[in-house]
Amino acid sequence: MWARVQPGVVQDELTPTCAPSDCSSARDTSTSNRATIGGMLGNNSGGSHSIAYGLTIEHVIELTALLADGSRVVFGEVTPEAFRAKQRASGLEGQIYREVARIRDQHGALIRGALSEALARVCGYNLDELVKDRPLNMARLVVGSEGRSSPSSKPRCASCRAPRPPPST
Repeated sequence: MWARVQPGVVQDELTPTCAPSDCSSARDTSTSNRATIGGMLGNNSGGSHSIAYGLTIEHVIELTALLADGSRVVFGEVTPEAFRAKQRASGLEGQIYREVARIRDQHGALIRGALSEALARVCGYNLDELVKDRPLNMARLVVGSEGRSSPSSKPRCASCRAPRPPPST
């Protein structure tokens, strides 16, 4: 299950919308009455249940973003074939994919070594996404970059089952 939301939606406004489906936005920040989805994406927010339900990055499926040249792109999971096709594209989007490939190829071993043990890292570019044993999701690379890479609009985020209180004894 997933939701597509505007980046200005406040977490406490989204949570009741998910409730009829017994779902949650998973993040439960202490600032939920003023935390916007866009801000949570920029900071890779978690909350008191982040160990169980993950950080924002674990719930992002795709992001529609605006690049510096004004073009609109959709960052999401890309197959190796689609990644190579994006690298051949002209314009800023193609340049981004070529640079991501260059960073991965030149610094993959360093990224694996330096970031493999970092469990609590929430801000900054998620370079470890470039070397994981799963299809690359460009949206996950952007989450936590604090808006340095591109402003996002219409993020598509996965929801999860709402946390249940422990049974009383």
